[in-house]
Amino acid sequence: MCRFLFLLLLVLGIFFGIAAIFGFDALFWPMIFGVVGAPLGLLFLPKRGIQYAYRNLYRRLVFFILILITISFVVGMYTIATLLPDDATDATISIGIIGVLVFCLTISFLVIRPYYPYAQSRMWFRKNFPHVRNSINVYKMVGDALDDTNPILIIDGERYFLIPYLNRKKPSEVTGYLLLNHRGRPVNDENLLEKAAKAKTLALSTIDYSIAQQRARLISDSDDAKAGLDLMFQSLNENHVDASDLDPQVRNDLEQLFLAQHEIYHVVDVTIGFSLHEAKWAKEHGLGKLTEINYEDVEKFEEEIRQIRRPMIEGIPKVLRAAESAERLAEAIKRGQISVVDSYTVREALLGIVEGSGTLNPQNEDVYGTMTEELWQAWRDRMEWVKKVDAGLVEPGS
Repeated sequence: MCRFLFLLLLVLGIFFGIAAIFGFDALFWPMIFGVVGAPLGLLFLPKRGIQYAYRNLYRRLVFFILILITISFVVGMYTIATLLPDDATDATISIGIIGVLVFCLTISFLVIRPYYPYAQSRMWFRKNFPHVRNSINVYKMVGDALDDTNPILIIDGERYFLIPYLNRKKPSEVTGYLLLNHRGRPVNDENLLEKAAKAKTLALSTIDYSIAQQRARLISDSDDAKAGLDLMFQSLNENHVDASDLDPQVRNDLEQLFLAQHEIYHVVDVTIGFSLHEAKWAKEHGLGKLTEINYEDVEKFEEEIRQIRRPMIEGIPKVLRAAESAERLAEAIKRGQISVVDSYTVREALLGIVEGSGTLNPQNEDVYGTMTEELWQAWRDRMEWVKKVDAGLVEPGS
């Protein structure tokens, strides 16, 4: 949103420059382009598919803002040109134009504001949960950075907040994990922490625009992966049919790969189905407008995901064996032991099977928002720090 406002200000500044240098008449065609050309161009931007719901929402928002701002700017500039006397000073004209720019930016802010995720607003969080915000700062350590997305997690009728502390130099690294109740007190309960992790995972996948974009790319990449698998199996089939001159290990690897062909495709289909279901849930629950999430909804969602995933579980062992074969086959292609059409694409598809198999676990029925050992350790470490802070052994926020 901030980038859009910056670009809008830049465009209005360009219009201001044109008016200042060439006069108001020179703005006619730029305004025609703004009113007609830009919105018509935006009509081609929306994409089909529920995974693009968040993206399309913002595109529609930009579409209406462009029309509204352009019309407002044209009317404002026309009003200035009509009402100001011929002998108006440059300073008066400049003040009038600046007034129009401020008016346009104000309209932009008022239109955008309802769509800005409240759960990512520091002002909203500080105003509604000051005790929680204070506790977050009290239990910080030197070098900690904070994630500003703080949805309310409702578990057993109580409100909680799950706070990750991040490495300021490496934002992807979690240095601390803390569960706080709505009064700002740390909660030392493993069961509640597991539930909170699930709830926040689903909340973030709904609220965060970048996660929605990643989900859309995952679905697109998975569709591309199916096309790559088609080419891979077609190319390798030529060696599979007549494999008398191949190394025995290569022949066995080809056999294992083809035995798991159906299951491999099923994994890709389940990945797409999982992501689409998550996208559907996000759209039905307000996308960026979501501020709180009830764990009962998370349980229902997780069961739906479990049903999507369950038909795949039986075939996971076969896929894992095929992944080992795929890794050896990729290496065999690299060494020239197997000659296939479009060897680069075939090798990439084989390595994709290897990479995808790393996320498969036939024993894991806890399918959503699972706590990793890294997060468990980050939580334990931060709870030890909480004890020291509360005991007065260290300075709060140090």
